[in-house]
Amino acid sequence: MKSEIERTSTVLNENSPSTIIVEGARVHNLKNISVTIPRNKLTVITGVSGSGKSSLAFDTLFAEGQRRYLESLPAYARQFLDQMDKPDVDSVRGLSPAISIEQHASTPGPRSILATTTELHDHLRLLFAYIGIPHCHVCGKVVGATSAENIVEKLLDNPDGTRLTILAPLRRKKSRLKMTQCVEEAAKAGFVRLRVEGKIYSLEEIQSGDDSEGSVVEAVVDRIVIKPDVRRRITDSVELSLLHGKGSLCVLCTRPGEKEVVENYSERNECSDCGISFETLKPASFSFNSHIGACPVCQGLGKEAYFEEALVVPDDSLSLAAGAIRPWRRGPKRLVASFNMMLKSVAAWQGIDLATPWRELSEKTRKIILYGSGEEELVITKKVRSNIRRSKQVYEGVMPNLIRRLRESESESMKTVLRSFMSRRQCTACGGLRMRPEILACRIPHSDEPDVNIADLLGRPVEALRGWVETLPLSSNQHIIADNVMNGLKDRLDFLINVGLGYLTGDRESATLSGGEMQRIRLASQIGTGLSGVMYVLDEPTIGLHPHDNEMLIAMLRKLQRNGNTLIVVEHDEAMIRQADHVIDIGPGAGRYGGIVTFEGSVQDLLKSHDSLTARFLTGVEKPCIPSRRTPDGRYLTVTAAAVHNLKRVTAKFPLGCLTVVTGVSGSGKSSLVDDVLRHNLEGYLGRPYRSRKNYEFTGCD
Repeated sequence: MKSEIERTSTVLNENSPSTIIVEGARVHNLKNISVTIPRNKLTVITGVSGSGKSSLAFDTLFAEGQRRYLESLPAYARQFLDQMDKPDVDSVRGLSPAISIEQHASTPGPRSILATTTELHDHLRLLFAYIGIPHCHVCGKVVGATSAENIVEKLLDNPDGTRLTILAPLRRKKSRLKMTQCVEEAAKAGFVRLRVEGKIYSLEEIQSGDDSEGSVVEAVVDRIVIKPDVRRRITDSVELSLLHGKGSLCVLCTRPGEKEVVENYSERNECSDCGISFETLKPASFSFNSHIGACPVCQGLGKEAYFEEALVVPDDSLSLAAGAIRPWRRGPKRLVASFNMMLKSVAAWQGIDLATPWRELSEKTRKIILYGSGEEELVITKKVRSNIRRSKQVYEGVMPNLIRRLRESESESMKTVLRSFMSRRQCTACGGLRMRPEILACRIPHSDEPDVNIADLLGRPVEALRGWVETLPLSSNQHIIADNVMNGLKDRLDFLINVGLGYLTGDRESATLSGGEMQRIRLASQIGTGLSGVMYVLDEPTIGLHPHDNEMLIAMLRKLQRNGNTLIVVEHDEAMIRQADHVIDIGPGAGRYGGIVTFEGSVQDLLKSHDSLTARFLTGVEKPCIPSRRTPDGRYLTVTAAAVHNLKRVTAKFPLGCLTVVTGVSGSGKSSLVDDVLRHNLEGYLGRPYRSRKNYEFTGCD
C-alpha cells in the first residue's frame, strides 16, 4: 500500500508544471506575444507606462485564472457571479488559482478603522462577549443575569432558620406608574401586602393613604423560613416574583443572629440601584457597525453633524433686515417672508432695531434669536394665506428650526441646502468612542492595570495591545472559553508588528492610512491566510513607498513566495526589478508602439541587453531628465504647531510658486501634514465668505 502511494506521488510531481506558458496573447495592444513564467518565483513585468504590462498580468493571466475557476463551479453558483470573458490568447498552461492585489485609491466607509480592516475588532468583540464583566454605566456597579434555578440555589444555601421575605418589584423610583395602579395590580394577582419605601402595609392601608409618585413599591409574595423541605415552595415563590416583577425580585434575608439584608436578583443584566437593564451582551453588541452596539446619536461614526453658528451667520456685519441669518434667506418666498415676520416679532419683543448689525447685538439677544425663547412666550406675527394673525407662543429659534426642518423635510434638495450650513464634531454622547454607554461599561479586569473596555483597547497602539493580551490573566474556565480567540488575536497583532505597523492604533480611521500602510496591511492579511500554490498578481505595490518601506515590502513578497506561491508583479521600481527572479520587459514604447517582449530572463541577463529600455536606465546609459531648479520668490505659506495624528507640533514653510515635495517613511505624517492640516484648513478658510474668514478656527494647528 505504501509503495503504491509513493508511486502515485512521484507521477504527480513529474507531471506538475514548473512554468506558466502563455502563447499568442493579443489583449489590447499586445502583439501576439508568448512568455514563459517560472512557478513559485518572483516575476517582475516592467516597461514604460501603457506598454502592455497590465494587459499581460491582469487582463490575460489573472482573467484566465479567474474564468477557469468560475467554470469549475456548478451552474447554480455561477449565476450569482460576474462571468469573465475569455481573453484573446491562444493558450495558457500551468495556471494556479489567482489572487489580485491591485494598487488603487481605496475608499473605505466612514466606520472603517484599522481594527475592522484587519479583523482585530472581530476577535476583541468575541473576547468581551465571552469574558467581559458588565457594569452599570450610571453608578458603576457590577450587573449580571441570574436564572431562577440559580436564585433558588443561592437562597437554599442560607442556614436553617433563615427568614426570607420574597418581594416582586411593581414600581421603581423613576417609574410613572401610580400607587392606585400598583394596588390594583397586586390585588388582581392575589397579593395582600405591599412594601412601600421599606415598610410593609396591607392593601387596605395603602388605599386610604396618599397616592404619591416616586416611591418604590414591591408586592410581598411569600415569607419563608429555611428548612429541609422548603425547596418547592421557594421555587414557586421565586418564579411568581419574577413573573410579576418583570424579571426581577428582591429578598429580605435575616440569618440567625444577624441583621436583615436586602438581596436583589434579576434574569436580565440589571442594576438594582438605578433600575437600568439591558439584554445579555453578545458579540454583535460590541460592534459600532450594528444598531445593537452603535451610539444612537452618531450611529457609530464617532462624529455628529451640527449647525455651526459661523455658517448660519457668515457675515456679522449684516443686520437681520439685510439677511444676517443666511439659511432663513433660502427657500420659497412664502417661507422667507414667514421667517422675516418672525424676526420682526422677536425684535419688537427685545426692543432692538432690525437694521442693527449682528455684531452689535447683545450676547443675550443673539442667543435668543438662534436658540429660542425657552419657556417664555411672546407675540408672534404670522401670515396665514392672505390674513395676518398674531398669537402668543414660544419662539422656536433658528437652530431648533433648522434641525426640525432637516428631520421632517421630504425634499432632498432642501436637505442638501440645510446640510451646507452644518459641520462635524466629536459626538457629544459617546465622546467619539462610537458605542452605547452600556457597551462601554463592560470591562475586562487585568492584574497589572485598571479594568478596560473595548474602546480603551482600540485606542492603544498595536504593540501595546499585544503586551496587554500577552499578560492578561485568565482563569481555567476562561482559558477553555477564550483560548481560540486569544490565539487568533495574537496572530493578527504579530502580523501587523512584523510588517512595521506596531505604532498604529486600532481605532485609526482607514481613510487616514497612507498608501504604503494599506498595502502592507493587505499583504499581511494574505500572509496570515497561509495559502500555498496560489498565483498572486500585484499592481505596482511600491507606489508611494519610501525606500525603507520597499525593503520591508520585498521581504513580505519573499515570504509569500517561500510559502510555495507564484508572484507576478507589475512594477517600475528599480529595487523591485533588481530583486526579481525573472524579468519580462514589454515595450519599446506605449500604445501601438508597445506590446512587444523586448526582454525575458534573469536580472543579470537584463543588464547585458541592448534592446531593453529598462536595461539602459539600470546600467546608467540613459538617465532621467531633471529640470533646472526654481528658487522661491520669498512668499511662503507657514503651518505652525501642527498636531494631527502623530505630528508633534510641526512647523513647516511651503514656498509659493514652487514644486514642494514632502517625503519620509510610510506613516511618518506626510499626508497628515499636507492633507489633514494644509489642504483641510485651506478649503475651510477659502470656502467661507470673505467677511467670516476672521472667525475661522484652524483645526490641528495654531
